[in-house]
Amino acid sequence: MKVFLILPILIGFSAVMQGVLNRFIAKDWGFAKAVFFNNSMSAVFAGIFLSVVLIFPQFFPAGFKQQGEAGAFHLWYLIPGFLGFFLVMGIPWALTRMSALEVFVIMILSQLVVSLFWDTYFESIDLSLNRILSLVFAGLAAYFLNRG
Repeated sequence: MKVFLILPILIGFSAVMQGVLNRFIAKDWGFAKAVFFNNSMSAVFAGIFLSVVLIFPQFFPAGFKQQGEAGAFHLWYLIPGFLGFFLVMGIPWALTRMSALEVFVIMILSQLVVSLFWDTYFESIDLSLNRILSLVFAGLAAYFLNRG
């Protein structure tokens, strides 16, 4: 389990760097082209990743392989793609008006609120003092960062 702690660290690093670098690309190419390019590159890397998983399934955990019917599709499957697009678009846009620290503290606060709601109502994980305090401290951090 502790090995998986590195994954959120890498994701956090990636979110900051992707947003900052896209902001720089947007200065050269314009915002719409930077977002399009970044999402296009994501599609290319996702295609490469899918190909590697299909060609070498023995090197990946069971969850990486197809689990259900090949033809199964639900309209809600479009939501994660839109949310990914919104992250690619929204983070660099927010960085044009706020510092990276401000953007990501507020982003973390919103993630904590949504995660707490999700865990409580969809995963049946009880509220705890630690969970509530994490929201309070993140909220305080966002408040102090935005005071000036």
